[in-house]
Order: sequence, then structure tokens, then C-alpha cells
Amino acid sequence: MHAWVASLTFLSVILLVISNRLSPAVAALTGVLVLVYGGIFTLSEAVEQMTSAYSTLALLLGAMIVARTLQPTGLFNRVARRMLIVSGGRGSRLLIGITLVAVMLSAILPNATAVLILGPVLIPLARELKLPPPPLLILVALAANSGGLLTMVGDPATYLISQAVGMHFPDYLKVFSWTGLVAVAVLMLLLPWCWRHEWRISLPIQVESLPPTMLIPWRFFLPIVGIGTGMLLFFVIGGLLNVPISPDLIALSAASGALILAERFGLGSAADILKDIDWSTLIFFSCTFMLTGALETTGVVETIATHLGAAVTSHPQIASSLLFLAVMTISSVVPNIAIMAALIPLIEVIGKGGSRIELYASLLLGGTLGGNATMVGASANMVAVGIARQHGTPILFIPFLFYGLPVCLAQMLVIGLLRLMIGT
Repeated sequence: MHAWVASLTFLSVILLVISNRLSPAVAALTGVLVLVYGGIFTLSEAVEQMTSAYSTLALLLGAMIVARTLQPTGLFNRVARRMLIVSGGRGSRLLIGITLVAVMLSAILPNATAVLILGPVLIPLARELKLPPPPLLILVALAANSGGLLTMVGDPATYLISQAVGMHFPDYLKVFSWTGLVAVAVLMLLLPWCWRHEWRISLPIQVESLPPTMLIPWRFFLPIVGIGTGMLLFFVIGGLLNVPISPDLIALSAASGALILAERFGLGSAADILKDIDWSTLIFFSCTFMLTGALETTGVVETIATHLGAAVTSHPQIASSLLFLAVMTISSVVPNIAIMAALIPLIEVIGKGGSRIELYASLLLGGTLGGNATMVGASANMVAVGIARQHGTPILFIPFLFYGLPVCLAQMLVIGLLRLMIGT
């Protein structure tokens, strides 16, 4: 009975998010409370499920704080200004520039953070250029999801899988980064088709009306940017030190340093900075881990593992391909972070040796690529939807599907075929 309650509650939360009747954070929190009142677990047990994934939440929080403290420097406005100038008024160049900037940011920061950085900058620029903001926000989300595959800190999904496999930053680059390069290449090739209106237009650019290049003096600018740069450097080398430093600890340390400098330079109090953090996304993730923990404790995950175990043992390659397709399909309507959290214990049970790495790869790629299909498939998508709603330009389910589904299917096809060819 408890397994049915946990499963139905989980599905109900997803349907509420898809229907746009409740925000993701409210829907997930309500689902957790239903499970508590339904006797599935106590509130303290629910929190224990969340704390099992504390490192992912800490990484996101730390990166968000660092990104927020960098905003007063004008660095991101400067990038947007340069991107528009380089485009020369051509929509095609602007789309390519947005894609590349989003990819670079999501390779070094969690993809939701990359969208939080670019989204608020792009909306006023889009209005200045007489362009509808939603297609550009959707492009940023899809580029961030694709670029997030480049590194283990680029996506909560990549970080979860890297932790489960026991990979450090350089290990991830060797094994999985090629998939990010392919995903980005496929997205770039689809720009003239999926964003054909924006691709073909000429833009009326007035350079003098664009945001200023810098908002604070150099003596403030350099230390704060140094904090962000140091965080990125230690992401790469932290796992190679004699005493390894995990990415979540690095992000929180950088956040602490950034808050100190912000208060020291008068760029805003800690309360002001923390007020601007996207707490709704963090709450949604926290509650998602609780919901998937309920699926595990009530035996739902174990039941699925029992049915899949024999197939993996006898036909590991077929099982890996089927998992890739199944997770991609589910991730198009269920947030991929929830899929990762729910299925990692399953793979621990049914996977052995080399087949376990293949199954983790299928889980990672299926969840990440499938998350591109719809507005609820990935955290970056939901952040983009939230930014659009805050600025009075809502993104609805069907319009997002118009852009996301072709990208998702094309990336799945190309990467799936390449995996079969090279055997990974």
C-alpha cells in the first residue's frame, strides 16, 4: 500500500508541474507533506533523504551565490554587449553567440546558474531589439543543458552520476565530455531550422543604448572576479590534491569569500544577496530527493531492479540501450534530477563491472538529453520558465516543446549511434 501511495504522489507532483497549476517548488513540497501525513515516513526521515544528496544542493547554492555577487561588476552585461556588437545586426550571429556563451558558462557552473546569469540580461536586450524573449530563453536553457555534459559540475545530473561512479573532474573529462561536444554541435546545426525567424532577421542595434561595460571600480572588480576564477580552477584540480577537495566544498568556500568581499566593498549585504538566490529551485530539488527517497524506502525501486536485473545480466548492451531510451522518454516529462536520484540505487543493485559504467552512462545521457524536450525536464528549463514569468513573458508547455523536442530527438539519435559505434 505504501508503495502505491509513494508512486501516485510522485506522479501527481509531476502532473501538477506539467499542467502549470502549481509552481514546481510548491507541488513538490505539497507532495512531501502528503507522504508525511500518509505515514510513508516522518518529517525527520524525509529530511534524511534530502541530506543524502546534500553535496548537489551545496554545489548549486554556492555557485548561485558566486554568480549573484558577480552581477554588480557588470561582467555579464559586458558579455551581452560584446555579443551584440559582434553579431553586426545579424540574427544568426546573435543566436550562435548566445549558444556559445551559455555553453561556456554551463561548463564551469551548474546549468541552472548559467540560465540565472544570462536570462535577466537577455530579456531587456531582446525587448530593445524588438524580439520576443521566450525563444531566446529557451535557447539558453537548451544550450546550458547541452553544455552541462562537458564537465561534472555543469549539471546536477552529471555531478550525481560522477559521485555514484567515484569520478574526479579529470576522469569525467576523459569518459563523458565528448557527449557534451556532440550535443552542442547538434544544437548549433539545428539553430537555422528551430529558430529560423530569429536566424534570418536583421537587428536594429544602437550601441549607445546597451548596458555599460562596468559598474564598479577595478579595485573591487578584480578581487570578486578572482574568487569566481579560483572556484573554477579548484573544480579542476581539487580532486588531484594530496587532500582532495570536493566541488561542493569548493563552491561553498567561494560563496563565503564572495559574500565577504561584497560586504567589504559595499556591493550589498549578505541578506540582499541571499534574497536574490533562486530558492524555489533549491526547494524543488530538496523535495524531489525526498520524493524519490520514498520510492526507494517503499520498495518501488527494488521492484523495478528485480525485473531489470536478469536482462542486464544476459544482454548488457541491449539493457543499456533500453535504459537510455526509457530514461530519455521519462525525463521529457519528469525532472531529470528526480530520475537520477531514483535510478542510481537501482543501478547499484543490478549493475556489475563494465555493465555498471554503461548503465550509468545511459542514465546520464538519457536523463540529460531527455530533459531538453519539455519545460519540466531539467532544472535549467524551469529556471528559464521562472525568469520569463517574473518578467511578464510566460513560456508555456507547447511552445517549449516546439523547440525542445527536435533538439532532444536529434541529440539522442546522434549520440546513441556514436555510442553503438564506439562501444561506450
